[in-house]
Amino acid sequence: MISTRETFDLAVECYHCGTVQCFTVSQDDYWKWAHGAFVQDAFPYLTPGQREMIISQTCNDCWDSMFGDI
Repeated sequence: MISTRETFDLAVECYHCGTVQCFTVSQDDYWKWAHGAFVQDAFPYLTPGQREMIISQTCNDCWDSMFGDI
């Protein structure tokens, strides 16, 4: 669940393949992450793949093709 009513759509483009994913996130949560909170603590309502997209701009498909099952 998003922690505040003030939300926005965050669009992130995969650095490798150009796929764009959009996530609705809380402004407060984004501020926390941008100022040092761990991504899993700031966005517990996003999937691990969505959080990785925010961190590294790498989508699940590209991550899997680069690293497989590590």
